[in-house]
Amino acid sequence: MTSDSRARMVRSAASLIRTRGVTGTSFSDVLADSRAPRGSIYHHFPEGKEQLAADAIKWTSERVLAHQRECPATTPEGVLDWFIDMWRQVVVSSGGRAGCVVAGVAVDTDVAETGPMTLVRVTFRSWVHLLTGLLRHGDARGHGGRAHPVSRRTKRGAARDDGRRAETIAAGG
Repeated sequence: MTSDSRARMVRSAASLIRTRGVTGTSFSDVLADSRAPRGSIYHHFPEGKEQLAADAIKWTSERVLAHQRECPATTPEGVLDWFIDMWRQVVVSSGGRAGCVVAGVAVDTDVAETGPMTLVRVTFRSWVHLLTGLLRHGDARGHGGRAHPVSRRTKRGAARDDGRRAETIAAGG
């Protein structure tokens, strides 16, 4: 039971959760999709499905943050276009059957379940924080140089709107 089987299971869980949600994704589905040995699930995820979903969120978030850090845009519009286009590609390439793993967990989890919902909120806040920084600096790499001036109003409005959207999703709304 190598870490490779664990990594495959996390990737499979992310893929399945973004199309089926947490409740629609079983351990059997993850094992079949990842081709991991049956005993792997309890070896790598002794805390169960919640732990697997949490790792799928973390894996997804690392990819989202890395993608956004590579954004070549120098305007607020470009930064947001880069972020939105990433999600558009997920939806379009799946024929509208897939979306965001983190949103999938948020929508499919009772707000009273503090563990998963805390991770959802922390994850969305990390995305909002990065986007806010990119919008504030006008340089997606965060080097502080600006090819085009970014007005305070534009930055505040975009960051505020993104924050509200993320908090609404994180709250299950």
